Amino acid sequence: MVDTGFTKPADKIICWGKPPIVVEREIETATSMYPGRLVKKGTTANEVVVATPATAMVVGWLGYEDTAIAYREASVDTIYTVNARAAVLQGGGFGIVGSLTPNVAVEMGDMLAPWTSGELIPVERTEFGLAIKIPFTKNTAQTDTGIDIPQYMKILGATVRVTSAVSSGTIDVGLGMGSEGGYDADGLIDGLSTAALGYGTHINADTTAGNATLGVLLMDQTKSADSGAIYASVVEPFNCDGTLVSVDYTTSNHASAGYILVALAGPGFAPVARALEPKDASASSQDIMVQSLI
Repeated sequence: MVDTGFTKPADKIICWGKPPIVVEREIETATSMYPGRLVKKGTTANEVVVATPATAMVVGWLGYEDTAIAYREASVDTIYTVNARAAVLQGGGFGIVGSLTPNVAVEMGDMLAPWTSGELIPVERTEFGLAIKIPFTKNTAQTDTGIDIPQYMKILGATVRVTSAVSSGTIDVGLGMGSEGGYDADGLIDGLSTAALGYGTHINADTTAGNATLGVLLMDQTKSADSGAIYASVVEPFNCDGTLVSVDYTTSNHASAGYILVALAGPGFAPVARALEPKDASASSQDIMVQSLI
């Protein structure tokens, strides 16, 4: 067990810090509207619904102890009902109990961004932009990470950060599994080396077109104007249409491990919190204490 210096509160979601700015908003749709979830503007400015990274900016956290008693649910684990007048918390500088999306793992200090159902996903900066952080281990068969990219987001690029390196190790990262029409098992990353610790280094130019390590969903290749024998790849964002959604990967027969980093763009995709504790959500969603940045 890690002593973080913070204690998860009982029947509350605020952990510490300056008092948040509290505004009262009406629950328009009850889906996933638990205390501690991120919310966005609903049909009107007086209403809120659960936030997603692909469609709109987050307006705050759904509160609990700051909600009027008449509308407060029996516990912090009880979903709000339609038309309840709930507290929405904003302003930053306070600790709050949020919800970490399944199939990820968080280190203390990780940045967190909005994900589906108003939950949080770990992110870090890469050469391509802000990227979601998905753990990988040795899997020689195509393996679904459990992370689905929401419709309307753009994939700007993909790489890996290797934490356990093995000589000659490689990884493919794709989008979509067998039931998703047009899936490509190496459409994001194709044979990127995992032989060295740290961020992967893509092969962007080579005398053989097929040696590029950026997947075909993210690149266009042209022959160099200076030398017709050199093929250079140009990154092209991939528009997510809701058909190809599952991030999957396949490794070589080497025990490399680390994180797949998929850089994304969406109106609501930005850091909103920092993790105050490590948390493993590989099996299911987990409560997590975070420092609000919004």
